[in-house]
Amino acid sequence: MDGDRVMARRIALKVGELGGRVYYVGGLVRDEALGRESKDVDIEVHGITPRQLEETLDSLGTRLSMGASFGILSLRGCHLDISMPRKSPEEDNGDFASGADPFIGVTEAARRRDFTMNAMMRDVLTGVLEDPFGGLEDIKKGLIRHVDSATFVRDRLRVLRAAQFAARFSFAVAPETRALCASLDIGDLPFERVGEEVRKALLRAPKPSVFFREIRSMGHMSPWFKELDGPGGEESLAFADAAAAYRGETEREEDLMFYSIISFLPEKSGEALLSRLTHNARTLKYAMDMRRLAESLDALVKKNASRDEFALLLDASLCPEDLVLAEKIRLIARGGDEKAASLAETRLNEYRDLISRPGVTGDDLRSRGLAPGPQIGRALKYARRLALTGVPKEQALEETVRWSKYDSGE
Repeated sequence: MDGDRVMARRIALKVGELGGRVYYVGGLVRDEALGRESKDVDIEVHGITPRQLEETLDSLGTRLSMGASFGILSLRGCHLDISMPRKSPEEDNGDFASGADPFIGVTEAARRRDFTMNAMMRDVLTGVLEDPFGGLEDIKKGLIRHVDSATFVRDRLRVLRAAQFAARFSFAVAPETRALCASLDIGDLPFERVGEEVRKALLRAPKPSVFFREIRSMGHMSPWFKELDGPGGEESLAFADAAAAYRGETEREEDLMFYSIISFLPEKSGEALLSRLTHNARTLKYAMDMRRLAESLDALVKKNASRDEFALLLDASLCPEDLVLAEKIRLIARGGDEKAASLAETRLNEYRDLISRPGVTGDDLRSRGLAPGPQIGRALKYARRLALTGVPKEQALEETVRWSKYDSGE
């Protein structure tokens, strides 16, 4: 990020020579006011023409325009988003140059942003804060307030962004902003944009349930999140809040958090909800596998089941470690049971030990006369079950060969 700031300053110096000014904008300025670190560096260039900006960037490196249709330029080797104030959506044809409106001034440029806390700008060279709509004061109050009703409604995704920011920052949505959000129809938004706001809430909010409760207060649970108003919805939201504290304990935190919001829903309801929010086959498969096995694992914990029963169930999971982590989270969401959580973790360690031991292989079976193909496939599954009950390899091989002969009718 330091390199991006250095480049932002270099751009600002050259733009200044042409009579323009460059501002840090958006999340960077907001996060600084919140005392948070921001990974994104975004700048907005005022007071020069688009062509002058392009020439300036060309003099500093290789200009990139992958985001030009959204009014975004960059430079190779930087993670710096460079923009100009844009015309209204009705006038903006998607072309970077003709869609730019660089001489409208700070106040009008800020008016087109969503919330006051995102409408602040800081001069790259002087550090002076421009805050025409009181964003800093709203941050101090912990308030999410829209900038302008007429410009806000041009992007209905802002309804979800209001809820997402409320969850991430533990802020309240201003009553007038909530009323405006409630008046908008979000049913036909692209699923990718809806899913991305959900993803941000799940991965960044201390309590993801706040996102869905805000959406509920605005009257927008249907069609996107209607299953959470049905059986298991409240339990799933409680699970999601508990899971948020354990995001760092899995390599698949996004998958875990998407699973969390269906953790107590009926299976078909959970699948319908997730399919509406993501088309990532890996996430869907993970979540439904967890949903299918979680209750069975919970039942084993409750009855203090044997190592063998746990091993067989864990082996059926796509991610045994996360299945046990989810059980720990379930117990915490119910009020906590350290002894039960410890049992599940003990059984997981036992399972790891079992699968680390030498096992029967296809070569072993072929050397004993089993024919390649379905016969060996079935035999390997049988041998695996024996291994999961602690049967040593040599004994498992003998038992598997006998079973396979019986299974094939020999």
